[in-house]
Amino acid sequence: MVNISRASSSSSSRKISGVTVESVIFCVTGIAAIFALSLLVFAAAPSDNYSIDTRDLSKKDQVASLLLQNAEVGGGGDGGGSGNSHSLFRIKNSKDSTTTCKETSPPRDFKEIGRQAGTAKVLGNFQLESCLQNRERCNRKEAEREKCRTWDYFYDTVYNRWLRDYSKDDTEPFQFLEIGFYHGQGLQAFTDFLPKAEKHGIEISCIEQGPREEGKWPWGNFAEESHLYDSLIESKRLHCGDASEFEFLHDTWTQQMKRPDAPPLKVVVDDGSHVAEQMAASLFFWIPRIEPGGMLIVEGLRPDGQSDMFRSHILPQVMKDLHWCGDPTAKTEDTLCFPTIQPFLEGVHCEMHICVFHRNDKASEDPPREASIVPERAFRDASKCLFGQ
Repeated sequence: MVNISRASSSSSSRKISGVTVESVIFCVTGIAAIFALSLLVFAAAPSDNYSIDTRDLSKKDQVASLLLQNAEVGGGGDGGGSGNSHSLFRIKNSKDSTTTCKETSPPRDFKEIGRQAGTAKVLGNFQLESCLQNRERCNRKEAEREKCRTWDYFYDTVYNRWLRDYSKDDTEPFQFLEIGFYHGQGLQAFTDFLPKAEKHGIEISCIEQGPREEGKWPWGNFAEESHLYDSLIESKRLHCGDASEFEFLHDTWTQQMKRPDAPPLKVVVDDGSHVAEQMAASLFFWIPRIEPGGMLIVEGLRPDGQSDMFRSHILPQVMKDLHWCGDPTAKTEDTLCFPTIQPFLEGVHCEMHICVFHRNDKASEDPPREASIVPERAFRDASKCLFGQ
């Protein structure tokens, strides 16, 4: 039985067994606040596959356990710690082992890296202001769309979005291929942007010099102007040949890139001739060979008379195939345009003059020639596949 006694009239405090009611309320409120705070801190911590085993703890001990364990988040501040710029998070996981997670390194900025490398991939950003101030400084001053007046590119938004994780120092090693080395500024930018990539390039101008009708190149070796040229040739990372020819591509892939010790091919960039037929050749050859989660990026999709049919014929058929179900009961004819690449595609993302073809989780393959080249009807029968005409 609890004795409740009223204090003298000179005191307003009430007591329960010698303890003031105000003290009890204060203590209960304080404990509740600590418990709520601990839950908030715990919720802010990484949660995947982590838990604290509190089955054998009292309520008070549970609160203390949460506070003590979560106090380890963000060590190394004024209170001491390792002094490492990357904070550590230690917590007991569901298997009663201690796991340490390290913050990932920051991504790089392709816009600034591209500017330093001198690549046209980002040049539009640095010419637009001057062009808008004076149309006479514009390369295409009559263009209605302002960005098109520079007639240069703004690809940094695509590369910063899609290659963000690949640009970090702690990413896993992977293979990268750029088609169209030219003077090397593009591959130089990717060298600085993708530190963990095993980088390869394809260039036609470094083949044997001579008449084109003999399969040679008559206009000089553009690639040798790059300071990267000698080292890339010596290391067999610059492959000289026509990127639209199956035999050359297959030899390059099987003999130089698909090695037992090679990292997975994750990214292919087509910055070659910007001719529609050769863009299509890259799409059909490389998509099945890129590893799951990787991507083919096609640049140079400007309305310039060279790439137009890739935009108007190939791209719409790829988009149609992305929504294919193969349902014979569908109200509309549901047929595939490109059955050799459709099984490998997750999606397509396009910005001005550039498209990303994203690989799904289907395992990569090395298909035979007939399944690796552009179908004869790809351009000729586009309307038939798209509209049934």
